[in-house]
This record gives sequence, C-alpha cells and structure tokens, in this order.
Amino acid sequence: MDYLPLAEKAFNEWQANFTKQVTDNLAAWNIPPTATEVLVKTRDLYADAYAAANKGLTNVRTPEQTKVKNDATRAYKKAIRQFVNQWLAFNDAVTNAKRLAMGISIRDVVRTGSGTPKTIPNIVVVPVPGSKLKVTFKQAPDALGISRRGKPEDAGEIEIAAWVGPDAPVDGDDCTIKNRYTKSPAFIKFDGADAGKTASIFARWIGKVKQEGDWGNAIAEVISK
Repeated sequence: MDYLPLAEKAFNEWQANFTKQVTDNLAAWNIPPTATEVLVKTRDLYADAYAAANKGLTNVRTPEQTKVKNDATRAYKKAIRQFVNQWLAFNDAVTNAKRLAMGISIRDVVRTGSGTPKTIPNIVVVPVPGSKLKVTFKQAPDALGISRRGKPEDAGEIEIAAWVGPDAPVDGDDCTIKNRYTKSPAFIKFDGADAGKTASIFARWIGKVKQEGDWGNAIAEVISK
C-alpha cells in the first residue's frame, strides 16, 4: 500500500508532518543539509501552487493554476520518494517508530535479487584530466541483508546521468547524457568546451531484467580540463 495519501487535503497534511519530522531530525539521522535541497525546492513550488489552486478554491482557481498545482504535486511526491529511499528507508539511525511517525513504510530488509532495485547508489564524483569525471559507486551502507560492496543483489547495472551548467533538472530523466555501467568506477567524458563548468551527476540502479530504480539526488562537480 502506498504511504503517500491520494486525497489532496490528506497529502497536504501528511507532507507538513513529514517535512517537520525530517527538519527536526537531520542531525540525529546523519543527513547532510544539502541532501534536502531538491526536497525543499519542490516543496516550496508545491506549497505556492497548492495555496493558489487547492480544491477549496474550485470556484476561483483557473485551469492553468490547477495544472501548475497538479504538476507541482507530482514533482514533490517524486522528490519525497527519492528522499525516503536514499536517506530514511535503510538508515540505521531512523527507528521504525520514527518511520511510523513520519507516515512512511517500514521496509522488509529481506529482499530477493529479481525485483526493482529498492535502494539508491552511493556515488563519489572526482574530476580527472581530459574533461572527464570519475564516478565511483557502491550500494547504500545501511541496506541490510546484502553485500557491502559493489552493486546490491537486486541490481544488474547502474545508470549515470549528467547535466552540464545551471538549471539542472530534479532527476536524471531529463538529462541528455546517460550511460549504464556494470563495474565501478565509471568515467564520463565531456566536450573540452565544458571544462570549468559544473556538472550535476545523478545515479540509479537498474534491475537484472532492466527494471529502473529511483534516481538519487544530484552530486555537483566542476569538469576539469
């Protein structure tokens, strides 16, 4: 059963509690403040859109305002799922009681290797000569019941996406640079003209029969010469 409420008002109330729980516990849960950037950005867009076009304003909202609200809600829910998978679902510092208080699912740590990947890769991005970025990847350290090195049992490969310059998307779906790898590290080659620019790197696990996992948050790094 999905932990995100479907009804508009119920979701708005749910997300208010969720964001408060996360904000109040960032340090205790060992979550870096930068990890919330996408979550906060999409929440703010959602909050403005919801205030302008929620169902209580049916008689005065415009079709365009309603569309903006629906799009913002979808983007925010997507960001929430990514954040939960990356920072909360398998974080040893987050107790099941806290997960219940946030209203998110308690994951079964016993998983088979045949389904859609449940975790998000941990990646380290380092610039190397030749307008390249070296991406070292491994599975989430708090994902129980799986090997501690390389890919998790439910992943066959990793997909890495890159965006060069400002205005990066919220995930790798809209990136034009995307490749899949089976071994770490991976190397991404950029055009020489991009040297000195900042690249945003996203990663997700791909299942053994090509099921797509969730994208992790962007890691930003400057492209070397």
